[in-house]
Amino acid sequence: MNFYHVKRHRVNSLDYAQPIPAIIDSLDENIIYRDDIYDREPLGNEWGKGYTTLIGDASHPVQPNLGQGGCMAIEDAFELVKYLVIGQAKGEEIPTSLRQFEQSRSSRVAKVFTVSRQVGQLAQTDSAFGCWLRDSIYRLTPTWLGDLQFKWLFDYQPKLPDSDLMSPSK
Repeated sequence: MNFYHVKRHRVNSLDYAQPIPAIIDSLDENIIYRDDIYDREPLGNEWGKGYTTLIGDASHPVQPNLGQGGCMAIEDAFELVKYLVIGQAKGEEIPTSLRQFEQSRSSRVAKVFTVSRQVGQLAQTDSAFGCWLRDSIYRLTPTWLGDLQFKWLFDYQPKLPDSDLMSPSK
């Protein structure tokens, strides 16, 4: 069993407003189960073989530091359908469309993975100095600057196919 270490968080929360310190003080660390969160390096440009592919967490699990797991799965589903429709219109084999889908998603997936890990490392620091530094950065960063930093993530717009891509191959 992996139990949560409350003592460390009692020290880190001393300057928090009530009721946070009172809540943490009331916790019994012997009954709080803690489990770690894992991710996996992106698979690169190919996530499947033949007539199969993976989407969402099956192909690119990320830590929940950006809250994008479900969003990435929805993006995958949209892009997958787009490539299958385009491929069918062009008379391409399904495996070709699947590999095109995988390649089209790989750079965004890698970027989300990398940024999620970076945010997680900053947010989950254990040292007192690291916590103070993180909290100071968050406190002093204007909201507009934080929003600007993640504009690429939240303003994602899937690219619709060009009309010529929908024309059958000759």
